[in-house]
Amino acid sequence: MTALCTANPFIKLNIGGGELDPNKKKIKDISDRENALLGELSPEFLAVYELDANFPQDSRLEVAIWDK
Repeated sequence: MTALCTANPFIKLNIGGGELDPNKKKIKDISDRENALLGELSPEFLAVYELDANFPQDSRLEVAIWDK
């Protein structure tokens, strides 16, 4: 890591296939881009997220770290 390296990481979460049902208004996908940790190469994400799931259909959870 050098002084020229920077990252602005944020979390993306997806449960099941991430498809939203407009009739049920369930949260299946979260992108926390507005809370990106600016200039952080070793981030600690200290947050709680809630998603709506129906098991066993929504048994897959994807957690991804993206750069802003």
